[in-house]
Amino acid sequence: MPHPHDADPVRASLAEIAAHGLLAEFDWKEDPQEVRDQLRKLESRPSVDPWDLFEADATTTLPTDEFLEACGRHYREIGAALAVLDIESDCYPVVGLRAARADELTALAARAGFPVHHLGTDPRRP
Repeated sequence: MPHPHDADPVRASLAEIAAHGLLAEFDWKEDPQEVRDQLRKLESRPSVDPWDLFEADATTTLPTDEFLEACGRHYREIGAALAVLDIESDCYPVVGLRAARADELTALAARAGFPVHHLGTDPRRP
């Protein structure tokens, strides 16, 4: 029986990345605590816990996209980064990496045919 991702190589690649603990996928209306829990489980999580840097209660009412932007800003403060792989879906496949490698991720994703949005880098976002 064929695997459900066989028809979509991008989804198959993301599933493989997630299976190795390198990607967390969030629904557009994900609970902030669930976002935090999944980000903490990433193999690529930073050694310093970014959650210690801000008052989590102040962000728990934000919509998922705004909460992820706030997470990205706090990750950047400790030299880490979060990025959404834009697969034209209503979900947010998020990867964590060292901030110094963000441009490399952007280039690799562009070669694969999809854009990357680096969370916490837009000064116009709350």
